[in-house]
Amino acid sequence: MAHLMHLAELSALEESGVVPIADIVPLSQYVIPQPPLAYGGAFSVADLAWAHNFCSGIDAVSPAVSIYKISGCMVSVSGAVMTRSGALIAESAYPYVRPQDIANAFGPGLSLDADAVDFGFNVRAFSQLSEPLLYGRDHGEEGYFHWLHSVLPRVAAYRQAGLAHRLLVALTKPFQSASLHTMGVSSEQCLVSTGATYLCDELYFCSPMVVPDLTRSGGFFERALYATDVLRSFAASTTLGKASRAIYISRGDASIRRFSSEVELVRQLASVGIETVTLSGMDFKDQVRLFSECALVIGAHGAGLSNVSLMPQGAQVVEVLSPRRLWPTYRGVAARSGVRYYPYVAASVGTETTNDSDIDVNIDHLLGFVNRVRQTGVSA
Repeated sequence: MAHLMHLAELSALEESGVVPIADIVPLSQYVIPQPPLAYGGAFSVADLAWAHNFCSGIDAVSPAVSIYKISGCMVSVSGAVMTRSGALIAESAYPYVRPQDIANAFGPGLSLDADAVDFGFNVRAFSQLSEPLLYGRDHGEEGYFHWLHSVLPRVAAYRQAGLAHRLLVALTKPFQSASLHTMGVSSEQCLVSTGATYLCDELYFCSPMVVPDLTRSGGFFERALYATDVLRSFAASTTLGKASRAIYISRGDASIRRFSSEVELVRQLASVGIETVTLSGMDFKDQVRLFSECALVIGAHGAGLSNVSLMPQGAQVVEVLSPRRLWPTYRGVAARSGVRYYPYVAASVGTETTNDSDIDVNIDHLLGFVNRVRQTGVSA
């Protein structure tokens, strides 16, 4: 029987094999400011999700970033880590993987509840690894947002600590390899997960970039300032002059959160000097260069807004939200990046899925909102 335990607890137990070796940055606080201009659509300040997540100022927590050495552990297919003492490291599963998924990754028919996990003796096929490895996994790693804001900062932390071992990662998308290449990490410096459970003699584990407190934000809203600094360093190396571009991120090739009247919207945006871009398939370096040149970005809630961290400080971003998906993820990204954030809630249209839908906007009203953003800056 093994318990879910946090790294700080495990490092205090000699038999766990978990030892802290480097503190990259301490815990700190930052402010997520009240948006200088916001449109809530049908929502009002009586709606807590709108009032709290998008209209109020918030004192946010930036978690400490530390590196631990784990001597003797198992790493599951999904990236969950179990120590030699039988403890499941909470930070390797937090906060997105369902408990039973974690149990099944180690072996079929195992049980995991809020307090303990019984892994029995039936472990799936595994590979023994004797070389030291750097942990580079994260649930959601196939997604652009999680890769940029969770995995890449951990790679940077290992570099900062002077660790040059191979990186244990799962690579399935071109942007993953391309962004690692930007950081100087070649394919030879990666051990790509093959879908087996690994038994590792020595694993270096960087703490996650999320706040491990589900009562505050669920891990989406508040993240480490360190992660943002890493991403901003990419843009700093490519910026050639004053940022002046204004772009609209099209989701015309997406499966959800598409604008019902995008053809007309694109035409009218072009008439006021706002160009339309499609990011899917765009090389990572080109995305870095594009956003480092932007003074204004407009886009629906989606992975493309992960690039807000690449924009110059003082730039502006208008996020168009579906009323079915009032997630404040990118408000936090903007705050940590020094970018001014303006939320705009549109209307749902078409078939609604769980917590999502396509989007319908009154184009004249949205353009009026964008004009106010451009003309008044921080004034409401």
